[in-house]
Amino acid sequence: MLRDSYSRAQMVVSDRALDFASEVNRCLDIGHRAALELDENDAVAVAALYRFVDDSLGFRVRLLRRAIREDLGIEPGVDAELDDRLVSLRGMRHDYVGSGTSEVAAQQLDLLG
Repeated sequence: MLRDSYSRAQMVVSDRALDFASEVNRCLDIGHRAALELDENDAVAVAALYRFVDDSLGFRVRLLRRAIREDLGIEPGVDAELDDRLVSLRGMRHDYVGSGTSEVAAQQLDLLG
């Protein structure tokens, strides 16, 4: 069911909006996996996960909404900064995974791009 919905969305949503949706999905997946394997006694890993969630996930969702609104014509004009922000968000994801806080997340990053 979910794949059918995603497939239909791919046919009607712009590539730009799909790029944001994919990035949000990747970050949610990495955050979820990191939370599942988190050693709650490892203060550094806990702080890194909190920082990743606080600093990036909410921001990503807001950018996704903006990209979708722009795609639907609700948001006036094309925001050229969105593309730069997408690159920045990918960098934040790579930085988090590369920090060694999650081996599984690092493997996921390799698979996801």
